[in-house]
Amino acid sequence: MIKRFYIYMLVFLFPMLGLGVHIALAENHVSERDSLKREIDKNKGNAEKSELFYQLAQYYSGEDKNDSALFLYNTAYRLLSDTLTNEADKILNEIGLIYYHQGDFANALSSFKKALQIVIIIDDSSMVARRYGNIGVIYDHLGDYVKSIEYYQKALEIFEEQDFKKGMAFIYNNMGVISEEMGNSANALLYHQKALKMKTLLDDKSGMGNSLNNIGVVYEQLLTNYDSALYYHKQALWVFLDLDDKRRTAISFGNIGAIHLKKHDIDSAIYYSEKALELSRSINDENGISSALLNLGKDYYEMEDFRLAESYYLQCLKISEKIGSRKRVTEIYDALAKLYHKTHQDSKAYSYHAKYSMLKDSLINEENNKQIAELKTRYELEKKDKQLKMLSHENYLQKESITHYNFLLITLFLIASLVLVIAVLLIRQSRFKSRQKTMELQQKLLRSQMNPHFIFNTLFSIQTYMLENDAISASRFLSRFAKLMRHILENSKHEFVTLENEIEFVNEYLFIQQLRFDESFKYEVVFEEQGEGVSQVMIPPMLSQPFIENAIDHGIRNINREGIVNVRFSIRDENLIVRIEDNGVGFYHKKPGHQKLKDHKPTGVENTRQRIKILAGEYKTMDLFEIRDLNRENPAKTGTIITFAIPLIYA
Repeated sequence: MIKRFYIYMLVFLFPMLGLGVHIALAENHVSERDSLKREIDKNKGNAEKSELFYQLAQYYSGEDKNDSALFLYNTAYRLLSDTLTNEADKILNEIGLIYYHQGDFANALSSFKKALQIVIIIDDSSMVARRYGNIGVIYDHLGDYVKSIEYYQKALEIFEEQDFKKGMAFIYNNMGVISEEMGNSANALLYHQKALKMKTLLDDKSGMGNSLNNIGVVYEQLLTNYDSALYYHKQALWVFLDLDDKRRTAISFGNIGAIHLKKHDIDSAIYYSEKALELSRSINDENGISSALLNLGKDYYEMEDFRLAESYYLQCLKISEKIGSRKRVTEIYDALAKLYHKTHQDSKAYSYHAKYSMLKDSLINEENNKQIAELKTRYELEKKDKQLKMLSHENYLQKESITHYNFLLITLFLIASLVLVIAVLLIRQSRFKSRQKTMELQQKLLRSQMNPHFIFNTLFSIQTYMLENDAISASRFLSRFAKLMRHILENSKHEFVTLENEIEFVNEYLFIQQLRFDESFKYEVVFEEQGEGVSQVMIPPMLSQPFIENAIDHGIRNINREGIVNVRFSIRDENLIVRIEDNGVGFYHKKPGHQKLKDHKPTGVENTRQRIKILAGEYKTMDLFEIRDLNRENPAKTGTIITFAIPLIYA
């Protein structure tokens, strides 16, 4: 696992998103600050005063006088007559950054979420993406990876839509760190190198330093190539020294010190760790202080100066608990348990190991249980040994000691059993939550399958036939529509239906659509395999419907020629391949002057894509989802081909 993951993520990425690029306070800035104070004292409107307070807060923030800056930012916010503006978002964002640097992640998250609500309401997609990214970083720091990834993905979609390279580099960096957490060194290097390349093209020296540092982490933590790791970390250090960035310089010092420790160069390790601690204290960075204290504890532990190591560990624990860093607290518990075990303080060792195991309950496994049991057994056996030596000359007391020992063994067995039961329950709970998430996505998918506009327009078409006294057409239309609705209601009860059932549903759906559009298009639904497989192969119900709907509504609806929609099912290896082809305007077609809604995404299509991905993961089959715009491949052609695969499941 990457032990300095959050430091890289948060400190490196916030400046890129405009989360606190503070003004370096030169001598002439002092007079400018005093001038701002005099302007505030004059009789001005609230809007002008708010802007002056904001500018003054920028100066104090640049001097790392965070308490004063917070007071001024909050004053600027209270003076706003309208808090649904970009000015309000800007102030809340700066407040969130200060809370982050102070290690107050709860208040940082609250500020960023308030800012997000503002930019959503005022419809500023550029800022929405940035706030998504900020919130994702905070959740990542707090250890809530599910929410973190959710917000990263939302941000990435907007960045890609806007072709915002800095934003995409931000996500590349984060995905690289997530790959580190998963132990995937190849992906981690790939994402960080992509981020480095993009930062180099943008001439973003700060971002280049970030990526260099992250690449160093991969070489150190995942590949154990310490020489390469030192090379990249020192390259990053020179970048941050040149930028006079004290916070990230401190981080680089800490990283270099940690690598020297692994190379058993203790003197160099202590030197760099102390440099990191000194810099972090100078800017009151509690997160950086706790990291440096932890590294110093490890350095002195390696020197077997256990008294100093314990002192640094306990200082780190106090600060980590204060700022609510669960990962750091977990690491300290583990370090203290090992230290006390090494110094034969087994009672304390057991206590801290138990705390470590409880806090790390999501990662409980057989090895953890074995370590806990071994530590408990050693503690109880050593205690029994001392009792036997003291009572060896007295038979009565000896029997009493043996009885006590037996009782302790029974107690130990019960405790070990309880730990095992808890571990099993936690694992089952994790699997249940995963299954529940899959079921929720399935239900969401089924609820979003049938567009309400389709139902309304179909009923309107039936009404038109009736008003035109075409009772036969109206009756035929209504009969087929009722059959389609029965299909939907029946299929919604099942997780899987036969391919034969699915093909029948698709035929009914396309027939209704064909009637709605006055038979302006032809369609064909084919299963390319021979034999009785169509009645034996199983498929999630209505899986292809959202893509067919898109092909009709956005592909062939407004073309001036006869439309074609072909749906083909085939079997390849252990997968059922679904291919939906139309001859419409193409997937990436956009009418002149038409601006795509920034936050809009087809709910049914997105849910279907997620369902396909989950199925591939559950059955360990290939994850295939492809959209081809034929016009992009050949300007003489038009249309779209959507191809996806699901596991081949038989009834």
